[in-house]
Amino acid sequence: MLKIALGSIRITMRLATAGLVVWGGRKLGKYLAHIALENIELSHAQSIDHATEKHDRKALWKKQFSPVS
Repeated sequence: MLKIALGSIRITMRLATAGLVVWGGRKLGKYLAHIALENIELSHAQSIDHATEKHDRKALWKKQFSPVS
């Protein structure tokens, strides 16, 4: 009787451990995905800003410089 009880407790504990591992992995994965998507969006926004700045800037040889007084 004791062996059966200990065996079922062992099985229950293993199932609980597996459940915690799956739950923790899911939470960690969602957190890392959220951080990665924020970084991608930020980098995409910065590249768009950088591209528009590049487009708006004139080349150095096209700029009109005022004489030094």
